[in-house]
Amino acid sequence: MFVKLLLLSFAVCVFSFGYAQNPCSVKILLPKQLQAKKVTFTFFNGKKKKQWDVTNKQSNITFSDSLFVKYGSVKISIDSNKLNVYPGTYHSFFILQGNSLIDLSHYYKREGYAFLQSSSKNAMSIDTEMVGFLSCAEKEQEKYIQYCKSPEGLDLDSVRLYNEPVLAKQLSFLKDSLKGEATEYIALELFRTFLAPNMNYEARKVEDFYNTFFSAELKKTDAGKNARDIVNGRLLASQDSAQAPPFSTKDITGQILSFGDQPGKLILLNFWSSSCGPCIAEMPAIREIRAQFPKEELEVISVSVDRDSTVFIKSIKKHQMNWTNVYRDMDLIALFGGAQAIPQLFLINKKGMVVYNRERSAENDPEKLTTLKSIIAHELHQ
Repeated sequence: MFVKLLLLSFAVCVFSFGYAQNPCSVKILLPKQLQAKKVTFTFFNGKKKKQWDVTNKQSNITFSDSLFVKYGSVKISIDSNKLNVYPGTYHSFFILQGNSLIDLSHYYKREGYAFLQSSSKNAMSIDTEMVGFLSCAEKEQEKYIQYCKSPEGLDLDSVRLYNEPVLAKQLSFLKDSLKGEATEYIALELFRTFLAPNMNYEARKVEDFYNTFFSAELKKTDAGKNARDIVNGRLLASQDSAQAPPFSTKDITGQILSFGDQPGKLILLNFWSSSCGPCIAEMPAIREIRAQFPKEELEVISVSVDRDSTVFIKSIKKHQMNWTNVYRDMDLIALFGGAQAIPQLFLINKKGMVVYNRERSAENDPEKLTTLKSIIAHELHQ
């Protein structure tokens, strides 16, 4: 049931050849009757993930970009709509070269739902591989879903225990069913999208698969490096202490912030969402930290995973977040574990080491953050 529901909405993965920067132009046709509140496009060009929304008064969508990999990807998600296309299904394609057309304007009805039919020019469907991957562990996923409904509550170790058979089946599918150059890129896309960022899967097992399965050539591509960054972020988020990756980001004022291997000051990274109760509950403690320690010695950066920028801005004002704020920097989020579970807090010391990880550190008071405050004071007086 889990996979059937997931497969009843749709996304489109778009790919283009070439290691160097190559232009890409994609035209997508949607049904005029769709009338969706919004259609969300997520595009990965091999270096950066981009996301934008359009209201579906448009049935003809065209976008152009540059690709830095042999294969880039686009995901199209449909909000509630008059045609009753069920959210969650995937239509997947390889774009062979040049301008591409994906026609999803035709559909058929079944059991009250509309199912989009696809045709394409200069593109190759990979629906079979996508469906196979998502359905290969359906029985194991159903057991996990039943566990999540149990009244005992959830703990991360048990969640991972229930997900081990799911991971094993999915990894076996990638090994056994996706062989050869083209399908190895499909495997990388599935790995990068579904497996690497999933905190329900043990980070070391995900890393072992990446190291042993993908070719050295594929690992050298920007897509392969992006997958490696996600794995590294998962490893970092699962450890009590680790070397933080260098990173750059842009705050909501447009200022570029860059930090190298040894930033020379403390950095408190906060990953949050305006709809996350525990995230909001710890904001007063972060305000106290900002007020207590000077900016010259401690940089506080909150990175929102909100999808609605208007709600994000209102939350900043409402909760008096008078420090550096970043909106939905997916590359930075991936570097620090993917923010699959929030809130997340990392304290990086002057030498670039993560000395506090909210998920791993023994925080005495999750709302007052007393352990974090004492570690900051200790680091500044060394």
